[in-house]
Amino acid sequence: MSLLHKLIGKDGRFFDLLEASAAMARECAGLLPQLLEEIAADEPATTLEAFARTRARDKKISNDIYEGLSRTFVTPIEREDMQALTRALYRIPKTVEKLGERLAISPRPLPIEIIAKQANAAKQAAAIVEKMVATLRHGPNLALARELNESLMTIENDADHSLVDLLRDLYEIDRPARVMFALRDIYDLCEKIIDRSRDAGALVMTVMLKTS
Repeated sequence: MSLLHKLIGKDGRFFDLLEASAAMARECAGLLPQLLEEIAADEPATTLEAFARTRARDKKISNDIYEGLSRTFVTPIEREDMQALTRALYRIPKTVEKLGERLAISPRPLPIEIIAKQANAAKQAAAIVEKMVATLRHGPNLALARELNESLMTIENDADHSLVDLLRDLYEIDRPARVMFALRDIYDLCEKIIDRSRDAGALVMTVMLKTS
């Protein structure tokens, strides 16, 4: 590799790392159905270990990006945008892990089918973010990025509407207080995962608009 390529970051390593981080976010969110199956079957929540491993791997990827930025004079996208996108991507598996921990310790029984709907929305949102991040490597593709971002917004809007129904159900049905508090936290964390994905998608769109 030439010195020039090292200086301007054209070897693709930053894109490799961003894509790897987005893949970790998607992988972590994709584990939620498995955890819900364990809870429904009243089995040990072994998936929590997978959450922790995935989040730790993503943390290392984030650190590699920050270290690379400290050693590179010119980056393929603006340094501030890369830092912001790195933080946004890492917050997805971090929030997923928090949701997993909350699910594991919450009082039983839990309305698994209802939670699964929100968890599936979070899984879909993270998968779209992975696709959006992959578009950065090949230069501006606003049409594709906008299409993916619109899909992400649709997921967020649908999840928001579902959340209103869930909260109405939570307030109207007589449940023990500890169950109500647990469900409120679970629904809130599901919403946050989708919000984190939306934030990452918005940053991809910002980069696309700047480079188009």
